[in-house]
Amino acid sequence: MKLEIQKNAQFEPEQIEKLRIAVGWNSLHGKYQTALAQSFAHYSILEQQELIAFARVISDGAIYALIVDVMVHPAFETRGLGKNMLEFVLEDLRLAGIRSVNVIFDARLENFYESLGFEMLTAGTIRNL
Repeated sequence: MKLEIQKNAQFEPEQIEKLRIAVGWNSLHGKYQTALAQSFAHYSILEQQELIAFARVISDGAIYALIVDVMVHPAFETRGLGKNMLEFVLEDLRLAGIRSVNVIFDARLENFYESLGFEMLTAGTIRNL
């Protein structure tokens, strides 16, 4: 069965929380209804109504975009789902005219993101304000 990437598919925000827990992150319980509503777009892969891969984009819709929440369920890793999804997202952003795309990721995935064309830059972040 071919798994289809869907843009802005309808599903329960709790499914994202469940996927976050599966990948070893905290659930951010109760935050995703608002986060999805205020996102530029979100992308998902579902198998039998279960969310198995997800990515979300925050953007001004004209120049800049930030890809966040990139997740693939551990049971589905190494099948190319993350790569296929990010290629889909990047093409969608290109077609929307977005000129600059950033992504936040774990340093262990640097080679993966470089293979998708990302250039590594120094940045800073403040967490948990």
